[in-house]
Amino acid sequence: GDNNNVCIAGASLGGAAAIEYASSNPDVVKGAVFIDAQGFVDGVGPMSMLPKPVAQLGVKVLKSVPLRSSANTMSYYDTETYATDDALRVGRMHCLRE
Repeated sequence: GDNNNVCIAGASLGGAAAIEYASSNPDVVKGAVFIDAQGFVDGVGPMSMLPKPVAQLGVKVLKSVPLRSSANTMSYYDTETYATDDALRVGRMHCLRE
């Protein structure tokens, strides 16, 4: 709310969420840090080779709460600290855009 510039960070699929935010707010985001980030730009990369219905089905799968929860549980050594509801929401964020 104070119009300061920010630097954002994203790890793994959180990198895709950070990319989405940065690309939507270039006047605010002045830097970004990505750690093993995953993300796809529409029409570029492996997803561009798939028929659109197949790509959309893949995104639908990535929105799945049980799938994300299972992935979070498998990804973190300290699941109680890191496999949280917030981690689940951030992991799904880039899939929920229209």
